[in-house]
Amino acid sequence: MNASSPLEVTDPASPSKRSFAQGLGALALGLSWGACTWPGQNAHAAPASSTSTWPARQKWIYRVEGRASGIPYRTESSLALNLEAGQYQLVNEVRLPFLGSQIQTSAGRWSDAQGPQPQHFSDSKRKERDARFEASQGQIVFVSTQLKTAWVQGVQDRTSLLLTLAHRCMVQAHELKAGLRWTVPVISSSGVDPWALECQGLQSLELPIGRMSAWQWDRVNLPEGEAALSLWMSPSSGFGPARLLMVQSNGDRADQRLSQWDRSPN
Repeated sequence: MNASSPLEVTDPASPSKRSFAQGLGALALGLSWGACTWPGQNAHAAPASSTSTWPARQKWIYRVEGRASGIPYRTESSLALNLEAGQYQLVNEVRLPFLGSQIQTSAGRWSDAQGPQPQHFSDSKRKERDARFEASQGQIVFVSTQLKTAWVQGVQDRTSLLLTLAHRCMVQAHELKAGLRWTVPVISSSGVDPWALECQGLQSLELPIGRMSAWQWDRVNLPEGEAALSLWMSPSSGFGPARLLMVQSNGDRADQRLSQWDRSPN
């Protein structure tokens, strides 16, 4: 197989394919996105409204190109949002060669003022990440281990983080500029970690869906060994991610580029 050509599946049981699958599995953990300091966010969440000015349903579809264990690959991913009666559900699905699909689902309360307030998170391939957000009890419970950690204001899971960033970019669009930094608490499999996101400015992107302008956000102050993450949030796609890029320290990478954006009115 030519190293520069996309992966063609021949023998999934071969050592090279096993190595590729392991590398791709590690990349998939970051494909779908660890006290919140969003500007203007209240200390106490507002009651969720039963109506929303956001589209009731949106879906972002991506072409994914990357490299795992030195082998290039191509696949697809999607991000589907449903809003109904003051609740949201966000489903992130990535199709993985040899491994099937990985599906991460975040669900909870929604208000146009506050954005997502997660109550449940599940990961089809990493059950140790499944969690319940019990704000009234001041705790987050990891379902498989019953491990508990303190709930903090504004905490997000790896999937709702994308929706939170889209929401904040939309409601504070006039404040966006290079150098702006937002810090968000994000759950891992055992606790809550602060994620610092820094705006790199407005960029022009050539994407499968066409040309778009998008605000680039990089995760900064990375803990040692963690992958570099960049997100491009575009007003032309409802501030949903137009591109997502993750690069591991070993050179493995996953680059998701928007190919389709579907939305329905309320």
